[in-house]
Amino acid sequence: KKGPDLPDWRLLALAAGAVAVLVGGGWVGKRLFFTAPQVDSVQPAQAEPGQTISLRGQRFDGDAEDNVVWFGDRSAAAFSFADGALQVKVPAVPHAGTVRLQVETGSGRSKAVPFGVVMPLKAASLDPAGALPGDEVVLHGSGFAEGASVTVGGAAARVVSTEAAALRFEMPKLEGATGSRHEVVASVGDRRTKALPLYLGRVPLVASFEPARGVAGDLVRIRGAGFAPGADANAVTFDGVPALVVAASALELAVVVPP
Repeated sequence: KKGPDLPDWRLLALAAGAVAVLVGGGWVGKRLFFTAPQVDSVQPAQAEPGQTISLRGQRFDGDAEDNVVWFGDRSAAAFSFADGALQVKVPAVPHAGTVRLQVETGSGRSKAVPFGVVMPLKAASLDPAGALPGDEVVLHGSGFAEGASVTVGGAAARVVSTEAAALRFEMPKLEGATGSRHEVVASVGDRRTKALPLYLGRVPLVASFEPARGVAGDLVRIRGAGFAPGADANAVTFDGVPALVVAASALELAVVVPP
């Protein structure tokens, strides 16, 4: 006697596989496209390590610290999430340039968007410390780039050349007496360096004496710019008579008035 017809086991296997694909694919699709965060904008589009940026998008975690922001292979946890925006500080990175920015939560990682990491814009020193209009001056520091600008006492200076650690400019025409100080500020985009003083006049430059008069043997402090940091490296004379230099810095000399 012939038994009841049974379904082909191969058909059952195909059906089970199709169900698994549908279920698994649905889960993967949901994880990738419906729960993973999405970054829509980053403000500003570039920043220095340590500066705060704001990220707007979708499906960020409600707890700020559970949103990990990746800058290439470096990461930093967000410290604030308010009004739909994540706030995070740019971490230290090996090199300046464009990196892939992503936000990671427990539901996955967002698609990458480009973000620019720039070196800190800093002004360290001026060489020389004083100049006349038309003289070239080098501003040493870091983070300089093409398009950098310089002002001296508020007057625009012509930039001669730009390197990452040095910016060469031409001293503009300024109003002021010889020995007057003027602030030098470099800018790259909306970033500005701290102001450094530049004297109007070639160095070494004497700006003042304290006291302004005295007798042989008195200690006089001479203030100005461009002095050698070692006492023995400076030569001071009063009416052609050499004086003893007892202390020195780039901005001040302490000398004994000679007979």
